[in-house]
Amino acid sequence: MAEKRKEKITPDEIPQVVKELIERVAPGGVITEAERKEKKGRIRYKVRKAVEAGEYEIKASAEGVLLEAELKGKKKEEISPDQMPDEVKETVERVIPGGEIRRVKREMSKGRVKYEVRKAVEAGEYEIEVAADGTLLEVELES
Repeated sequence: MAEKRKEKITPDEIPQVVKELIERVAPGGVITEAERKEKKGRIRYKVRKAVEAGEYEIKASAEGVLLEAELKGKKKEEISPDQMPDEVKETVERVIPGGEIRRVKREMSKGRVKYEVRKAVEAGEYEIEVAADGTLLEVELES
């Protein structure tokens, strides 16, 4: 049976080629956790890196080959309307013209970002869900 070894390491112990890969996948931010794993004579690295959008989990070989990367983002956070992407703003205004944006929440699930926008107009308050690319997901008039 092959021996498996796993150990926590500091960011300084990550090989330069792996650090460069991590920076390409998740620019900026801070490495919050790093692990070196040896299995069947092969060395792998698993790194968690906090960036503005959430936290990445990145797995790489010792040679700097990307094996897996996933954004584990923040579940929901309230943001200001000016922080919405232009595509989202355009969809919200096209679907429910005029009115006032009361609240915006950015939600991340399985690496996908969507926006929940509450907008007040004469008819009442709408909840509008829009994908980050501007695709309308749902509209509902709250009673």
